[in-house]
Amino acid sequence: MLIQRGSCLLFLLLSTFTAAHTDSIDTRTGHTGYVNAIAFSPNGIVLASGSDDQTVKLWSLANGKEIRTIDTNGGVEALAFSPDGKNLATGVSIGELILWDVSTGKESHRFETGNCHAVVFSPDGKLIACGDDEKVTLVDVETGAESVKLDKAHSPVVFNPNGKQLITASGDDLIRVWDVKTGERVQTIEDVGKVSTIVVSANGLFMACANQDETKSKGDVEAVKLFNLINGRIVRTFKSEKDNTRPVTIAFSPDNKSLALGYSLGYSSKGSGIKITNALTGTLVSEIGASQTETSDQDLESENDAEEMATRELVYSRDGRYLASVKAGGKSIYLWSVATSKKLNTLEGHSIAVESIAFSLDDKSLFSGGDEGAIIKWDVTTGKVQKLFSQIKSSSITKLGVTTLAISADGKTLAVTSGPQFHLLDLASGSEPRANKLTVIGSLLLSPDLKYAASMSDIITLYDPASGEEVRKLLPQTTEPEPITAVSFSPDVRNLAGVTKQGIKVWDLGTGRVVRTLRGTFSYGNTVKYSPDSKLIACGCDQDGRDVLKIWDATTGVLQHSLENQGKVFAFSPDSKRLATLESLEAINLFEVGTGKQISIIKYVGFASVTALAFSHDGKLLALASEHGIKLFDVASGKELRTLARNPPVTQPFSSSAEQSNSLSSLIVERGR
Repeated sequence: MLIQRGSCLLFLLLSTFTAAHTDSIDTRTGHTGYVNAIAFSPNGIVLASGSDDQTVKLWSLANGKEIRTIDTNGGVEALAFSPDGKNLATGVSIGELILWDVSTGKESHRFETGNCHAVVFSPDGKLIACGDDEKVTLVDVETGAESVKLDKAHSPVVFNPNGKQLITASGDDLIRVWDVKTGERVQTIEDVGKVSTIVVSANGLFMACANQDETKSKGDVEAVKLFNLINGRIVRTFKSEKDNTRPVTIAFSPDNKSLALGYSLGYSSKGSGIKITNALTGTLVSEIGASQTETSDQDLESENDAEEMATRELVYSRDGRYLASVKAGGKSIYLWSVATSKKLNTLEGHSIAVESIAFSLDDKSLFSGGDEGAIIKWDVTTGKVQKLFSQIKSSSITKLGVTTLAISADGKTLAVTSGPQFHLLDLASGSEPRANKLTVIGSLLLSPDLKYAASMSDIITLYDPASGEEVRKLLPQTTEPEPITAVSFSPDVRNLAGVTKQGIKVWDLGTGRVVRTLRGTFSYGNTVKYSPDSKLIACGCDQDGRDVLKIWDATTGVLQHSLENQGKVFAFSPDSKRLATLESLEAINLFEVGTGKQISIIKYVGFASVTALAFSHDGKLLALASEHGIKLFDVASGKELRTLARNPPVTQPFSSSAEQSNSLSSLIVERGR
């Protein structure tokens, strides 16, 4: 965490990608029914999931957290984003096609189409195709009118990228290609079997379909066929094995070069759940999920569960860097890196991890905010709870948890960001002095002086927190849209730094222009921070599978240091002369910023999944936050002083301070070293 001395505001930003997998303390634990459909937003920033629990959930890919839940009043069988990303179409079990505004989560249109097992937008966004077991219906998005009904067609359904043709299954070992305007059949592809999935390459030249005919159990079934759409001929087949291990889900990479296959594994299979092959040659490129069978991984319930990760859905992100998958009967969504074949995250709601910490201005108290939405004030000396802020439990913090905490210069107000919203709390009363008027898609970061709230996607939008009005947009000036994965205001509030794949962009807040670019190649899950004196920019990033902490001169853009094997959790000391970094599960390294040399190591035990580090204002104490609680260390000696908390189950507001104290006292672990 970044701690600033003598500025208008102390603020902290934590951008943690890997969600902690611990027992939830309330019922907000992702989907409670089977996940039936997933889809990436066109800009690759958001993942939508639809479930039998009658909800659609929007997830941030920047931190793996839930942005919004949409109640659909019916089990969600299929969903799709519009090409511009502004709308989300859902087919629900009550026999309706519902269109939702993504930014607000509100219903915009409702169409009486009957069951929709497949939903897909036309490339221009003007039509929606809804397919069930008997027919396919084309609906005009603007008017809601039924334009074409195809009676010899049913799901799965997919548009040709040219927008002129619709490709459907039919239940009679045929795939039919239809003219969208006239509804006439223009092509028939034979001998495809019982088709469960159809995908088309982005260039419109190839089509792959999965055959779910299980009448043959001895293997050698042509489970997936790849066709040339121009002439309708088979290019390649992918067969099942003798134990009936077979590909059941398929996805083309955006560059048309690769085909990802999600496997249903047989009784003797020890293979991987997802395989990526060269689309033309059939050569295996990589395997995903082959080593996911460790019994210690709490996400996975059995050996076959560990390997079957994509038996329901398999989707590429728009830029081709990620695959999202759902296993049949699963309640979780898995996110994978295509480059490394590693699992990046499991999207299943919030844990009770401590996500943000902030020292009071006199360093006598420490504030902590968690995923479950609780904000606690701790006595640094005794480790006891001084106050539990529960008056805002009905707000967005309950839904999204705490993202960042910040204390005003006079020490009277606590600013809390929670996903797309922020709250100002009076520290004396714990109440909100005024309602928040600002709500956006994505995460918010408040500037130290509270004049700006920054929301990031492939651009950064600055808002006035007081009015909720947009101030300006900060454009990254890249040739193609790129997700901005982390941002940081300079403590003097003159500049804003944002991490893109190709480098760190630095904007002038006065003009909105990019003033410099810190070159580098950054993967997902970065953390960026200014030093308290605004002279340095540090970024913890993953480069070629290695954790590297880079430090630049903020004025010249010259790289000062590159610290190998240092993680993405770090903090500058208040005088900007020292840097604390997390190297391993049980060690904090202290570096001298000027030379880049290591000064000392602080060791500890018992805490995993560390989410934040923060210096006290006098630089004498260092706080560490994790999913298990908070530890305090003496910086000079490196000794652990005490543990402030270990997963206190804060589930509901307390009616009195006495009740609050009695309920929490038995849960505080005080080491008092």
